[in-house]
Amino acid sequence: EEALSDRDETKPADGAEQPAEGTAAYHHLIEGRLEKMRELGRSVELYPYAYERTHTSAQVREQEAALTEAGAVVRVPGRIMTKRGTGKTIFAPVQDEWGRIQAYFKLDVLGEERFQRILKLIDIGDWIGVEGTLFRTRTGELTIQVTDFTFLAKAVRPLPEKYHDLSL
Repeated sequence: EEALSDRDETKPADGAEQPAEGTAAYHHLIEGRLEKMRELGRSVELYPYAYERTHTSAQVREQEAALTEAGAVVRVPGRIMTKRGTGKTIFAPVQDEWGRIQAYFKLDVLGEERFQRILKLIDIGDWIGVEGTLFRTRTGELTIQVTDFTFLAKAVRPLPEKYHDLSL
């Protein structure tokens, strides 16, 4: 499985740093995200009034056995922290204030239009609500098999870079 990254997916794949704020490259990145927001606005409500969560990420982890055995559908909102995939599937860790849970988007389940929306218009840092059942991947990661998702809010600015080895 690929390593997780908190970098914006619109950055060059060669590991180049995120453009500095105020530069032409940064302005281009913001304009790209605003265009994606306009495109999303043609098909979904950009800032829905509410999203009914059934569980937090921590509750999903705590109640995993019972939820999995019952085949229960969970609804977890959060921020997309990265996206990786192979063309017909996308894995995206979704983070709420209690932790992270991996979401698994599959073309066959979502259909072409909705899958393309998550693939091309949803960026790292955007807020979504995911709905589905739980399973464990081959690597043992607790994951939500997404059967439905709701766009909640667009992150126009990229997430800040992680701070490594911060000493206080």
